[in-house]
Amino acid sequence: MNNFGALLFLVPIVELYVLLKVGGYVGALNTLGLLALAVVVGLLLLRVQGLATLKQFQETVARGQLPAAQLLDRAMLMLAGVLFIIPGFLTDLIALCLLLPPLRRFLAQMFLRRAANGGDVFMRTRSSRRSRTTLEGQYSREE
Repeated sequence: MNNFGALLFLVPIVELYVLLKVGGYVGALNTLGLLALAVVVGLLLLRVQGLATLKQFQETVARGQLPAAQLLDRAMLMLAGVLFIIPGFLTDLIALCLLLPPLRRFLAQMFLRRAANGGDVFMRTRSSRRSRTTLEGQYSREE
């Protein structure tokens, strides 16, 4: 089983375990209230962070620079939004961490550095390990 499949299997089990433990300590209604509060606070933070990222993106494009970091920042904010939709404290905690600008900057720099060094940014599949064929050819641009 690959890492993503294991993650899809383990996250709901861990979420359910944490929900049951928290529910045992604070009660079922309070647990649901905490989940609802986490979603509301998270979505408000996501909205604020998203608007700030959009402003930075527009300023970078206006200066004529490549907005790679802003695009990665935006992708992490969208991932945080998806994680907030999934009910559970673990995914909400990960989403809240993704809303922290210093952590997002660090992850984006790590991602861009790895891409710039020619390393594989994405996980390889079995089919990508095969030898690659180079196609040679010519092209011309007509205006």
